[in-house]
Amino acid sequence: MNISPSSDQAVRDKNKALFIRMLGHLGRKEFDEFEACLAPDMVQEWPYRPVPNMPSSLVGNRALRTLIERGTAPFDPYAYEIESMHDLLDSNTLIAEYSSHSFYHPTNKPYSNTYLS
Repeated sequence: MNISPSSDQAVRDKNKALFIRMLGHLGRKEFDEFEACLAPDMVQEWPYRPVPNMPSSLVGNRALRTLIERGTAPFDPYAYEIESMHDLLDSNTLIAEYSSHSFYHPTNKPYSNTYLS
C-alpha cells in the first residue's frame, strides 16, 4: 500500500499529538484520560525493569494504568519535558526522548529521570 507523503506526515503529526496528550495526562495523574489514549490491547515492554519483581511486559491499557497509578502514588505529579521526537520509516512509529521532575514523599527528596519511548 502506498501512502502519500502528505498523508504520511498527517499520521506522524497525529501520533505525536497523541503522545504529547498522553504524557500530559500521565504527568498530571489524570489516569482515566491517560488510559483512554492507549489501545485496549497495547503491549508495554521494559528491556530494563525499573523494579526487580515487576513483569517485563504487560498487555492492556488497564493493566498499565493500574501499575503506573500504584507506582506513582508516593510522587507529586510529574513535570514531563519532551526533549525530542524522532520519526521512523513507519509513520505509525516514533521515538520520544523526555525527562520528568517530581517529588518523592517517602524520602522527602526531588526525583528526576530521563526516558526513551
